[in-house]
Amino acid sequence: MYGRRTVTSSHYDPWAHARELGLRVLWGDPGDGLLGLYDHDTRIIVLREGMSQMQSRCVLAHEIVHAEHGDMPLKDADPIWCAQREQRCDEVAAGRLIDAAAYVRAMQVFPHCLHSLARALHVTPDIATAFAAQRRRCSP
Repeated sequence: MYGRRTVTSSHYDPWAHARELGLRVLWGDPGDGLLGLYDHDTRIIVLREGMSQMQSRCVLAHEIVHAEHGDMPLKDADPIWCAQREQRCDEVAAGRLIDAAAYVRAMQVFPHCLHSLARALHVTPDIATAFAAQRRRCSP
């Protein structure tokens, strides 16, 4: 397609990873305006119908992290703790979905446009932001 550059080389396949972990992935309504939801009791991930392939890939990678940690939805949990748990899931998913060398190349092409950067890496802006935050924390 004209005007679009793709610079990612990540080979992570969240669909295969979900199968390896014995998780079932279903399409439906995860509720409450959510894009995805993991149910630990049934080991089912529900993805919102109608998402793009890129968004589905990112949401599934995020929900897999919840599954790996045995996270369960908590309605009355501390909002700060919940935000930290969601950030953890975004950062782990970002590390799996984004190749570090591809990120550096994409930053050279799109240093000031998060949406173009994310599109070039085949991830959502939230996942690109999580990857950048993780790199900032880990760099000397």
